[in-house]
Amino acid sequence: MDPGIISTTVEATWTALQPYLPVLATKAVEKVGSELPAAVGKLWSGLRAKFDTRPPAKEALVDMLKNPDDSDLQAAFRVQLNKENEKAGIRVTMLAFLVKACVAALKKHPEFAASLESI
Repeated sequence: MDPGIISTTVEATWTALQPYLPVLATKAVEKVGSELPAAVGKLWSGLRAKFDTRPPAKEALVDMLKNPDDSDLQAAFRVQLNKENEKAGIRVTMLAFLVKACVAALKKHPEFAASLESI
């Protein structure tokens, strides 16, 4: 296939899609924003139930919820979470939470998993 034709096709497609991209992004943000609080609430309630039986873990969770921007409290929470999951051989980092959230979002909204190559 001629590279000039590919370039022209991509450019024409991009130009045609540009007016719709802000609308699509706004709708996606609204959808994710409406579903995110319930998902986060479910995660936290599960963690809270698990941590209620261990006072040090519960204290780390409560402290982090009171001041979520404190990196020391986040580290203490991860230590307690790793201790809780140590028997299963699971080690948790913040990257694990981010990757899991991205995977869940892409499964729910596969249109964001596209690339220019698929046009």
